[in-house]
Amino acid sequence: MEHGARAQILLSCAVGGKMDNAQALLAAQSNFMQAGGGVVACAAPDGRMHLQLGVPRADCRADSLMAAIDALLGQVEAWETRSARAEPDVDALRRNPAFMMQSV
Repeated sequence: MEHGARAQILLSCAVGGKMDNAQALLAAQSNFMQAGGGVVACAAPDGRMHLQLGVPRADCRADSLMAAIDALLGQVEAWETRSARAEPDVDALRRNPAFMMQSV
């Protein structure tokens, strides 16, 4: 997606489903001090988690664009690993009656 106001090409990758409180906290932590190496975690209008990376339009040669895509996918993999280790939102599970009715 071209982001004209900043003269950037915006690379965006959806990660998982809708964000819960635990994911929102991880997203905020990953944005702190540019911990994602320029990749920004955000919520799409539909509530799904996305990781995004802006590439200056002037730098969009094939090699630099491929490097940016590789960097974004590396952060997606790191995000998936980190979110798998995150504590589940136990309160959200308790509020979901369907969770309590699952067979064991």
